[in-house]
Amino acid sequence: MPKFTVSKSALKRKWIAGEKDFSLEGETIFCKPCGKQFNFERKCQLEQHKKTTVHATNIQKQGNKRQRLLSECPPETGERPSSFVNDLVAVMLQEAIPLQKLDKETPLRKFVEKYWESEAIPCVKTLRTKVAPATHFQVIEKIRDEIEDSPIWCSVDETTDRLGRNMVNVIVGKLSGKSHSVTNEMLERFGMIDDNMCSFCGNEIETIKHVVLECPASQLQREELLKEITDHSLQLFNLDTLLATGTDPIHCALFKFLSAINFKV
Repeated sequence: MPKFTVSKSALKRKWIAGEKDFSLEGETIFCKPCGKQFNFERKCQLEQHKKTTVHATNIQKQGNKRQRLLSECPPETGERPSSFVNDLVAVMLQEAIPLQKLDKETPLRKFVEKYWESEAIPCVKTLRTKVAPATHFQVIEKIRDEIEDSPIWCSVDETTDRLGRNMVNVIVGKLSGKSHSVTNEMLERFGMIDDNMCSFCGNEIETIKHVVLECPASQLQREELLKEITDHSLQLFNLDTLLATGTDPIHCALFKFLSAINFKV
């Protein structure tokens, strides 16, 4: 039988299979406890590294050290950055621009310093420790103000960064009966409300089928939708029309109808 050549990355991936302390970046093995990259050519080199005193010490430190949350960090003392610096950091975070872009001798820092001569831009470490947490808390307060006491949905994704530090991404949304994409039947089933009757007619259980096809409160919108569709040639009803995502008359009429009955899509 012909021999198959195994790539180095595939081979090294087998070496670290089941190893939570190592990850593979291309053909380089990254040791999370040590925070270093190693270009091991043989598996025995990896095994030797795992037996070193430095690696064992770093694993012990990692186990004893719990990563602090922003809410647990003590407030920074000393001179506060100006409103310009606060706004600059806030904009960079909102636009997903790494603060590292403001490090020394970077083009962005030179540009900012050229047109903002009133004060020196703090170093990146100061921006992270003094400015970024304040922006974080402002966003949290804004989310709390928007949600208030309403039922919510959330999606949580746990991951790690390239240094092996734990990270959690959380998306939070507001569940509201005002939007018919979340019906009273759903909210009642999840134990968020006690009454699952339609918010408009009050005669039937509020399901998506009822809101779109049966609710008397949506009768006028359904008639307008039917009229707009029948005004167009039947040639429009083909597979391309039904599956299209453009601005053809059929889809425009459909989205107009859904918007009229406050159905979020």
